[in-house]
Amino acid sequence: MKLKRMFLYIAVLATMVWAWGCNEEDMQSTVAGTSLKVYNIYNSGCLSNTRSEEVPSASSGLYETLRLKAVEDGRLQIAHDSVIYNCAAKMEIRVSQKGDQLWVKEKDVSKSSVRCLCPYNLKYEIPLRHGTYTIRINEGVAYTFTHHAATDTIILLGPSMKNNLSF
Repeated sequence: MKLKRMFLYIAVLATMVWAWGCNEEDMQSTVAGTSLKVYNIYNSGCLSNTRSEEVPSASSGLYETLRLKAVEDGRLQIAHDSVIYNCAAKMEIRVSQKGDQLWVKEKDVSKSSVRCLCPYNLKYEIPLRHGTYTIRINEGVAYTFTHHAATDTIILLGPSMKNNLSF
């Protein structure tokens, strides 16, 4: 009986150690599928800035867009223009695929933050076979597109501002 109880304690302890060793990002990447290599990352840096007191209006003419374009070697170039981040942002791009689903995570990994926002133009390439896919950027709306040798699609995402402008 004591031996059985000891094995139970060891099993519970091993499960707890395993669970603590996993972080949320590891679990999400498993759910999202296979991680894709990201090539030729371009970041424009802060194009202009908007102080928290000067929130841009929808009439400012600045719209967030997504351009999906076929480039050499069967790659898909993703250009995400006028996306708003903190002026001190340091961007990291991760892309994962599960079947015909693509998840793109553009993440600000900067340890610092300042009291202003600004638009960035981000561009990067991923290896992708020709076919029809659904892409989702930063947990936003999913868009379906067909990737072939002549793909060149522009998607208007909306006015270039975050819903939460708090600092």
